[in-house]
Amino acid sequence: MNDRNRPSDLLLSFQGRLSRKEFWLGFAILLVPGLATSLAYQVLAGDQPYASTPFWLLGTSFLLLRLQAPLYVKRLHDRGRSGKPYGLWLVVSALVSAAFPWIRRLVENSDQAVIVAVGILAFLWALAAMWFFVQAGFLG
Repeated sequence: MNDRNRPSDLLLSFQGRLSRKEFWLGFAILLVPGLATSLAYQVLAGDQPYASTPFWLLGTSFLLLRLQAPLYVKRLHDRGRSGKPYGLWLVVSALVSAAFPWIRRLVENSDQAVIVAVGILAFLWALAAMWFFVQAGFLG
């Protein structure tokens, strides 16, 4: 964020670029509500870790993803990279989050091959998430 940007642009605007320091500031701002959302899910789910997600909790997760997007896109632009791969990863994340109850049922009622395939896809998703995090938070 340079002098012409408002502080609210950190999480709301896709315009401009971000330094590593500004990325970490935005990350820290979103960490608290992210942890609170995760804790709320754990408390609501109780001993059923894959209970159906309440609508407000799903909405909060989508809002946090939306606020996270400008951080990563602007930081990737600052590093001379496109934000489009991150946008694709974000859309896939949102779709998987919304479809998680159905994915869980699919895995529970399937044979070993489907379980392995879902596991491999989850690993690839996590690998991409780590790549974006390293690119945005630690390099350049």
